[in-house]
Amino acid sequence: MSSALSNLNSRERLLAGVIGVLVIGGALAFGGMRGYNKLEDLDSQIARLEQELMTLAQQNAQRGSVESAYREVVSEHSSEMTVEEIHDNLRREIFRVAKVPVAGKDGKADRERILVRIPTLREGLLKEESEGYREYQIQFRVPQARLQNLVRFIQRIETSSQILRIDSLELTRAPDAKLVAAAFVITRVVLDAPDAGGSARASTSGGGRR
Repeated sequence: MSSALSNLNSRERLLAGVIGVLVIGGALAFGGMRGYNKLEDLDSQIARLEQELMTLAQQNAQRGSVESAYREVVSEHSSEMTVEEIHDNLRREIFRVAKVPVAGKDGKADRERILVRIPTLREGLLKEESEGYREYQIQFRVPQARLQNLVRFIQRIETSSQILRIDSLELTRAPDAKLVAAAFVITRVVLDAPDAGGSARASTSGGGRR
């Protein structure tokens, strides 16, 4: 190598030196970039782990309130209720969500506005389940209603404090009519009374919709 360099003139030696410096600099830059990327990956992993720890800490801190809320739901919707009690409670709830409160103006008293009219609510069917809950299913019709009122009624069912689920909904409207008719099939989930570890299992597994 030294003999080869000795055969080069000063200009060629300078060029060879510059090339050598560029090669070494490129290698160092490549190594530095890999090291920088590795550090960034480590920072991302650390940040993710810190976020997971914070989430776990928050969940642990909220565990007591979650279990308390679960016990409250269970006590309100306990399967110890009879079929008649379940039906009466569901009937009152459906008629409740069929109305919306309206604040009084100019000194007038507050009132309720009817969204939909439900002529009858016949007794439904109670299904026995083996996973800690039962389901009570009921069917009813809304003969006619404005579409926007029916949508509001559906929203109020979905956000009811009881555990309600719309299993079926059929809408019909005459070609020249402005009002629609609807046929509903609604299920209320009725929870078993919790055992010693029931609330903890519900809080970790996600529980039912409340």
